[in-house]
Amino acid sequence: MIWTNNCYKIVIITDQKRENSRNHKSKLFNQAKRRLITEQASLYWHRNALIVMILRRWGGG
Repeated sequence: MIWTNNCYKIVIITDQKRENSRNHKSKLFNQAKRRLITEQASLYWHRNALIVMILRRWGGG
């Protein structure tokens, strides 16, 4: 699920089936981190969803 708010992009990645697996969580986290290595992004967990906030503005002014 991807949506936008105030010209910032927020991405939520979650896996309902394996949401309780700590190993899977860290794997998912590292995947997202690698994918966003060129972005100014912060990653954090909210309940069982991985929240990725891309801090760099995109789109119009």
